[in-house]
Amino acid sequence: MLGAWLWDKELNIGLIAKIEEGEVLEHFTQTKTIVGRTLIIILAMAVIFYVVLTMSRKKFEKSLIKAKESAERSDSAKTLFLSSMSHEFRTPLTAIIGFSEQIGSGNLGPLNSVQKDALSRIEASGMHLLGLINNVLEYVRFESGQAEITLEKINLCISIMEAVCEVEQSLENKNTQIKVDVECEDLAVMADRYYLTQILIILLSNAIKHGAPSGEGVAISSRQHGEKLVRISVADSGPGIPVEKIKSMFAPFERMGKEGLNIKGLGIGLALAKKLTEMMGGKIQVDTKMGQGTIFNIDLPSPKTDSVSSSFQSAPVTNIRRRTIKGRTITVLYVEDDPDFIEMVKQMLSENQDLKMISATTGGEGLLKAKTCPPDLILLDIGLPDIDGYEVLRRLKTQPETSSVPVIALTARAMANDVSAGLDAGFSLYLTKPVYSRDLHSAIQKCV
Repeated sequence: MLGAWLWDKELNIGLIAKIEEGEVLEHFTQTKTIVGRTLIIILAMAVIFYVVLTMSRKKFEKSLIKAKESAERSDSAKTLFLSSMSHEFRTPLTAIIGFSEQIGSGNLGPLNSVQKDALSRIEASGMHLLGLINNVLEYVRFESGQAEITLEKINLCISIMEAVCEVEQSLENKNTQIKVDVECEDLAVMADRYYLTQILIILLSNAIKHGAPSGEGVAISSRQHGEKLVRISVADSGPGIPVEKIKSMFAPFERMGKEGLNIKGLGIGLALAKKLTEMMGGKIQVDTKMGQGTIFNIDLPSPKTDSVSSSFQSAPVTNIRRRTIKGRTITVLYVEDDPDFIEMVKQMLSENQDLKMISATTGGEGLLKAKTCPPDLILLDIGLPDIDGYEVLRRLKTQPETSSVPVIALTARAMANDVSAGLDAGFSLYLTKPVYSRDLHSAIQKCV
């Protein structure tokens, strides 16, 4: 028997409660059982929750792994497709542009005015198609994260003149000239050499297409813009751009003037130019007035120090001319399976009497000729029918007779990863098709 004394102060009454011991033990046992069962249930629920969470996490991780593998396969397939597409398009373009250049130079005989005009249109159309292919491939590469920007101190004058010469050569109206105004011949910027030239080509081509019908009034200039920036301006004398079009003009596949003007293009050039400029730490702006033309301004960082990189060239470039090799005959072995390309390169090299070309149509034949009579230089295609160019290069470097012979890749594989792989493999230079005569001669000059 258990007892308890309870006193109520308000009623001034005291109470005595009597509780049976067995009853207390019974209630305690019941409470302990309930608490124990509750704890067991909570523990069981925690275990179940943990198991479910672990299974869900593992399932989620597997789904992430599968998604990653799928994305990697997709990127790999995309890269392979782009590389294949680039190769397949560039292969016929090489013959079209190359032979057009040779015919236009007069090496294959004189032309009358009608023939020259027709040839000029063929060459311009080929260059236009090549530009479209290059822009699409570059844009897709940047969208997929496969492109790399290499910033270095470069001479802006040289990049401008390279772009001007490239654009002027592709014009249907060969009398059109681009006005160049460079503030200083040694003006330098921090940029990617290749992509800066591509930006300038895009803007100059755009200025010519949307400028005055005669092609006049297109100009490019550069000057220091404050202490930290260099400004490049590309101007045209066209009708200008409506205000409502300015915001969308840098969107991909948005062609300016597509509503009524007969202007060729996919509308991807300005989008690519903007993306490239921003990746190099710069910005692009538009200044336009209806009826007075348009100016595209590109602001790029100035070099932070006065140190000159090994790739910086300070010599001004006002005319880009091919240097000739004099004093000895240079033997060039061209390993290529396409007879059209062999004939085209043969015509190009015939411009210099000091160059002698021999050819081979397979990798095996090329190795044999190189070993039997080592040339001064080897031009090597990569997609050969028997063994690829990389294996030919490896064997050339292991043969004592040819280990020191410079080898230049001449191929339609033009993706950035193709170029990097080729240079890493040991090619002295990597040229992509279609190749111009001046570029080929310049490459040979560098290697011999």
